[in-house]
Amino acid sequence: MNVLSQLESFGRFCMVEIPLKTLLSEYASSIITVQSLVKRGILRQSRRGHLQIEDVTLLDEGHLLVRCQECKSLLCLISPKHLQKCCGMSLAEYVQRHPQALLYSEDTLQNKQKSEAQKQAQSKKLIERFQTEAGALTKKQIAEAAKKMQQGPYGKIVAEHLRKLNRDPEMRARIDAKTRERYARGENPAKEWHASHREESLERAFYARQHQKKMSKPHAALKEAMVQAGLLSFVTEFEIGYYAIDEARGDIKLAVELDGCYFHGCQKCGLPGLPNNHRLDKSKDSYLTKRGWVVLCISECDVKKNLPQCIERIQQEVSRLGVCYGNSNGANA
Repeated sequence: MNVLSQLESFGRFCMVEIPLKTLLSEYASSIITVQSLVKRGILRQSRRGHLQIEDVTLLDEGHLLVRCQECKSLLCLISPKHLQKCCGMSLAEYVQRHPQALLYSEDTLQNKQKSEAQKQAQSKKLIERFQTEAGALTKKQIAEAAKKMQQGPYGKIVAEHLRKLNRDPEMRARIDAKTRERYARGENPAKEWHASHREESLERAFYARQHQKKMSKPHAALKEAMVQAGLLSFVTEFEIGYYAIDEARGDIKLAVELDGCYFHGCQKCGLPGLPNNHRLDKSKDSYLTKRGWVVLCISECDVKKNLPQCIERIQQEVSRLGVCYGNSNGANA
């Protein structure tokens, strides 16, 4: 239903102007929606605050406005704030109750799309803001809100949607074909981005490690054996710069790195490892050795096949470095 038919039902079509209050009450619209349309010049408003009937009659439901299925108001978009006010439900609950209902008008969707320049400007502005104390608080609030949203009904809906997409053979085939085309042309967007945004890449990896919840099974087995052998002073995921060491003792600068055979390569298993990981391993080892650390690498297969020998290697290094650093308790730590 458009405004033309609605105004005819109220016997107001003969009017040249309609008061704003009348439009809001009889057309069940929102003051914010009307103000937005006035600001964009879609609706003309007189000095008295009245709206031109000629403009109002052109407001079609669907193109410029959508109707809330709960309170029947006409809006540019159905926002979480509106739903909370009109019926006390979340956007996820609204979508679940009215799966066919529109959330945005065609006009709003069109204006919602940002140009590449707008996206870059907004990204730059956000990055600058996040460097301030207020920005740090905003990041924390965003993280908390996202976590809360994911734990609610909306998170379940999104997770199920993503699962359906991942199971869709056509979708997987399209993504696979695009990836193969890029690599055939010699393009590697991820590698290029990490190379050109090194500091940001390291910072993101550092952040990801801080929020990593699970320890790998070989790492857990090695840690348990170390504790049983009396190697109690080692710190798990010891942070130094942008890097994290699997097990480390800062007092004698001993780093124990557990390398997964598939990811880091292993001569015993005949696995080449991932090329990018070799580069990262070299970078990390170089960073540590330049700062006086001794890096002891233990492979995943050694932990699985000969765990006591791995513990013996660590004990020998602790004893040797304990003497070098004048630590009389080195062998027992």
